[in-house]
Amino acid sequence: MRAFLWGRGAEALIRDFQKRVSQIVADNLRSVTGEAARFSVPLPVVTNFVASTLLMLIQWWFEEDMRHSPEDIDVMFQRLVMPSIHALMAQEG
Repeated sequence: MRAFLWGRGAEALIRDFQKRVSQIVADNLRSVTGEAARFSVPLPVVTNFVASTLLMLIQWWFEEDMRHSPEDIDVMFQRLVMPSIHALMAQEG
């Protein structure tokens, strides 16, 4: 996994991963909030923020020799992104 994240060609893999995660996030947000839901910033910005945060957290986790459980990482991820998503929805205009 380390070679995947830091080896040759990692930038292209990371961009592809972020793009795929962004699409999954967009699909999930639409299914939860409905197609008509509006955010105070464009949806692609929201989805890229979430995907970037996930990628950063995964990289950090590996750098820390995976000392935290996957469940702990999930809790950290949720605490990082969910307040922002809720705030962006609450400010819809």
